[in-house]
Amino acid sequence: EAAVRAGHRMLAQSESRAGRLETVQNIGDAAALLGYVHIVGQDLKAALQALEKGKGLFWLGGNDGSATQQIEHLIPAGGALLFACFAGPTGYVIIVTESAMRAVALPRMSRAALMELQRGGVDAKVLGGWLYDYGIGPDDPDHWHGAILAMGETLHDRVWQPLRVQLDELQIAPGAELVWFHQGGSAVFPIHAAWQQTSSGRDWIMDRYTLRYAPSLQALLVGAGRPSTSGRATGDARACPQRTCAGPSCAFFNACGARL
Repeated sequence: EAAVRAGHRMLAQSESRAGRLETVQNIGDAAALLGYVHIVGQDLKAALQALEKGKGLFWLGGNDGSATQQIEHLIPAGGALLFACFAGPTGYVIIVTESAMRAVALPRMSRAALMELQRGGVDAKVLGGWLYDYGIGPDDPDHWHGAILAMGETLHDRVWQPLRVQLDELQIAPGAELVWFHQGGSAVFPIHAAWQQTSSGRDWIMDRYTLRYAPSLQALLVGAGRPSTSGRATGDARACPQRTCAGPSCAFFNACGARL
């Protein structure tokens, strides 16, 4: 909590676009770590609020985390919301259904493991991992196809296998809608492309469930036409150096391409 507060103080003092973006990302990391602490402490509602608030500074109007108060309106009928948290030594996904909320531990998706998959390591000097494969994909289609298959198999093994056990226990039927909320660097991974080998061939996760991505609960509320309880929900992303961005009327807004 202290790190999040310190980040907000730094954000108020940042004057450049690059400085603000770096600070926003650091606040998001600190908020995700706070979410992890709440998960370990079994306070899942507090964890969801911390994760939500950590994402809010990317959006015009901010995000005070109050969108979590309307979470029941966003759960797909017969489906689930899935909130990733890969900020600690053990990864977690919080499953929220119409009747339950539980955290699923992913021991092999820690922050360090995620960074290794994403770029070759937390302190990698040369870009590797999925980002490297993604970068050379257009120039080497065969390599890219192999990378997608390899990553899909890894994601099923490390993420979906434990999740499927819990989804089955929660009676989430095949074909049900799942909404995935990424956290941090996990946003680059093709979560929908996960698969496992069976006696009859590849079993793709997207053939079992209907998958949808959402950056935050607030963004999902806007997409569903429901206002945030803070009254400030907006679907516009921002990268503005101003402490308070007024949208199109802000002098920095169009100049820096803040509307993404």
